[in-house]
Amino acid sequence: MTFVGKQKPTYNLEIVMQYAVAVTDYQGFISSGNGWYDHETESRHHDNKTVIGFMLDGNKAKDQHAKACLELIENNFTSINDRAKEIIEHFQQSLTFKKLSSTLNGFEERVASFIMNDKVDRFGVSVIASLPKSYGVDQKREEFSDLMAKYKRTSEYVGKISSRVSLDLNVIDIKYLRNFGNFIVTTVYDDKHIVKFFWNKDPDLTKVMDGKTISITARVKGHEISKYTNCKETMLNYMKIEEIKG
Repeated sequence: MTFVGKQKPTYNLEIVMQYAVAVTDYQGFISSGNGWYDHETESRHHDNKTVIGFMLDGNKAKDQHAKACLELIENNFTSINDRAKEIIEHFQQSLTFKKLSSTLNGFEERVASFIMNDKVDRFGVSVIASLPKSYGVDQKREEFSDLMAKYKRTSEYVGKISSRVSLDLNVIDIKYLRNFGNFIVTTVYDDKHIVKFFWNKDPDLTKVMDGKTISITARVKGHEISKYTNCKETMLNYMKIEEIKG
């Protein structure tokens, strides 16, 4: 840690990213201000940036979660360090390309202002804290894009419009549509054909469905070619999930 100007602390980028990876491994991602107190265990769960802050300060706060994360790094240093470097390289390369093509959004501009430097300040720490999760999202998008390129060559329409169908579907992607308040679920039938449906029912089964095979009955709502992937897709509605398989 170093100080610049009026005693403003800055921190080594690689160390901060190591801490961000460890905290995300330990507790997932808790966004800023969304920590909570667990009355059963009588312990406070802080957001990721706060835990990283404790770690950077040598855990003077004696926070049990910061202590656990520091021990996690000590016991798994090579793996965590390698992933930290991979995440830094990923964002440096992807954001440089977007900057050259003038396609950076607001969040990406903030990330770029820190990820291109060797040191980050406290605000930079709060940005870096979210990058392991963002990296995971980027990786999943790339994998999904590769799958769509594959199924573009094989996908055909399933069933007749307005007919009822019973299908076993492999769930390959679930995306939350904030503007509509529901999810779009992308699945594959017979390892060839793309089938999609919206899901907004209670209980929320999206986390249970993700990556699983589901047996469903539904009505074929429509057939269309995706303007994003140019892939033939079948849309379903009036969904009933009969079984979620492993």
